[in-house]
Amino acid sequence: MVRSEIFFNIQYRMTEYANKKIKDGINNLVTTNDMYDYYDRDEACDKTTCDTEDEFNYYNYRIGSTGAFNEKGMVSRDNYFDLIKKYKPAIVYRGVFSFRDEFTIKNDIKDPIKMRNLIKKTMKKNIIAMGFEPDNVEWFAFYHTNTGHPHVHFHFYEKNAKKKRHMISESRLAKVKSNVARLMKLNTELYCDRDELKKLIFSQFDDLGLSHSSKEFLLNCENNNKKYFKENKIITDKMKELEKVIPKTGSLKYNSSNIAPFKPKIREIIDLIKDRDDIKELMKEYDVQLDKEIESLVILYGGNKYDKKKKEFKDNRINQIDTKLGNMILSTIKDYRKDIKDFEDSFDKLEKGSQSRKYKSQKLRGISYRNIKQRSSNIISGVGKEISYAIAKSYNDNLRTKHMIEQVRQRAAQEVYAEHNVRI
Repeated sequence: MVRSEIFFNIQYRMTEYANKKIKDGINNLVTTNDMYDYYDRDEACDKTTCDTEDEFNYYNYRIGSTGAFNEKGMVSRDNYFDLIKKYKPAIVYRGVFSFRDEFTIKNDIKDPIKMRNLIKKTMKKNIIAMGFEPDNVEWFAFYHTNTGHPHVHFHFYEKNAKKKRHMISESRLAKVKSNVARLMKLNTELYCDRDELKKLIFSQFDDLGLSHSSKEFLLNCENNNKKYFKENKIITDKMKELEKVIPKTGSLKYNSSNIAPFKPKIREIIDLIKDRDDIKELMKEYDVQLDKEIESLVILYGGNKYDKKKKEFKDNRINQIDTKLGNMILSTIKDYRKDIKDFEDSFDKLEKGSQSRKYKSQKLRGISYRNIKQRSSNIISGVGKEISYAIAKSYNDNLRTKHMIEQVRQRAAQEVYAEHNVRI
C-alpha cells in the first residue's frame, strides 16, 4: 500500500457572529479570538524567517510577530481582526495540510518561507476544489513545527455568505481531499526550488553510515521542530551575559579584532553547544568522514595521514564549524538587539492609554527572555544543519577523489597494456 505524502482534512464551525438559525442547526462553536490564539501560539507556530543576506543568519525570530499569513504575505493581529469585524463571518472553515518528512525534504519546503510560498501559490486552486469562489473568500494560514511532521493550519470564510448548506458530504469530502492532495503535490514539484547539497544528506543516509539517532536529529533540525528542541537554560543565560558585554558598534564577526577580547565568552557557548549529545555524535560522524577523505587524498597524492598538512586539513575543517557557530551566536545577538529596539520604538509611538499600547505592554513583560530562549533553540537547529552540510560536502569531495583515483588506475592499466603490446 502506497502511503500518502500529503494529508488533508477540513471541517466547519460556527463563530460568535452566528445568528439563532445557524446556532439551532450547528452544535460546534469556536470564537475567532480563541481560534487565532490557538493557531498563533509561540510554542507551535514557526514565526522565524530566513535571512539570505547573511549566511550565518539561518533563523531570524521576531518578537511581537505573528505566524499568520495569506496571499498578500504576513498578517498582523490587528489586520486579522479588522477583517473579522468587517465581514463578521458566521461560519468558518478550517483545515490542515500535514506533510511526510520524506516529501518535504525531497522538495525542500521545510523552510518557512518556501512553505508559505507553496501555500500562497496553491490556496486559490484548493478553495475552488472545495467548492468556493476564491474572490469571495478570506483565508489565513499558520505553519506549525511542534510535531514530528510539518503541518499548515488554515481557515477561511466567505465575505458574503452564499452557501446554504455548510456541511461537505462524505463523498464530496473524499473527492475534495483527493483533488487538493494531488494539486499540492503537483504544485510543490512545479514551484519549489531544489538544493542538491541539502538533499544529499537525507537521500544518502545509509551510504554515509549515519546512526539512527543522528538521522532523527537531522530530520528535526531540518523541520526546526519546536517540540524536539528544548531550552538549555545555561546556554540562554550565557547568551544574555554575552549580549551585555560585547560592543554595540563595529564588526560583530567572530574573527574580527573588535570581538577578540570576548572570544573566551563566545567559546564557552560554542563548547556548551558542542557538548550536547546529539551535536557531539554528529561531530564524531564528521570526524569519521574527514578521515575517509584524508585516506583517499593519501592514495591519490601520496604521503601518509599523519602528515602535518593532513592534520592541518582536518583542523581547518573543524575550525570552520567553530567559526560559523561563533558567527551564528553573534548574528543572533545582533538580531536580538535590533528586534528589542524596533519593538520599543513601535511601543513609544503608540498613544498613551490606547488598547494597542496596553496589549503591547503586556507582551513586553518578560519578552526579552523569551526572545533569547527562542533564539538559543534555533541556534541548535542551525548548527545541526551546518554540520550535516559539512558531512555532505566531505562525502561528495571524497566521491570525486575516489573517481580520480579510479581514472588514474585505469590510465596506468592502459599504459601497461600498451607497453606490453609494443614489446610483443
